[in-house]
Amino acid sequence: MEKLYQITNLKIKKMRTLQKKSTVLVVTLLFAVVALAQPNSQNQQNRGKGQQANSQNMYKQQCHQERMASHLELTEQQTEQLQALRLTHQQKMLFSRNELGEKKAKMQTLSTANPADMKAINTLIDEMSVVKVAMMKEKAAHKQEVRKLLSEEQRIKFDMYRHNKGRGHGNRQGNGNGHGQCYR
Repeated sequence: MEKLYQITNLKIKKMRTLQKKSTVLVVTLLFAVVALAQPNSQNQQNRGKGQQANSQNMYKQQCHQERMASHLELTEQQTEQLQALRLTHQQKMLFSRNELGEKKAKMQTLSTANPADMKAINTLIDEMSVVKVAMMKEKAAHKQEVRKLLSEEQRIKFDMYRHNKGRGHGNRQGNGNGHGQCYR
């Protein structure tokens, strides 16, 4: 009888152990599913926001170009030359922005590691600085190329427009429908 009692106790212990393991497994799987679902839905939201922001940026850029062309009273030839310059500039800047974005993503990974590799982080900061400096130089060179295409009077307007940009100057009122001068 005692042997039967021991066998029964052993089976009960095994069942309890199996139950505990099953519970731990279920809870772990539940957390894994929740954890995987969160970033995915967040990425989809961010992707949608990114596409919307891209669309808005393109729209703003188009409006800015139209305002600038109107403000400077550009000829058809100047407009075509500026579009060619702008396309080349945008291609160079896109490459640099992508490179910088990759480095920012790598920085996020490095800075959240435990322990953080400060040597790698500092090297990456230096690399990011090089890309940012190259972007600033490209932007300055592009501005000078644009200025070369303009007459003296247009250059003065261009420089004043750029100087006053973002300060509430330069005829930047909207028309009441949130679209600014693009729909005037």
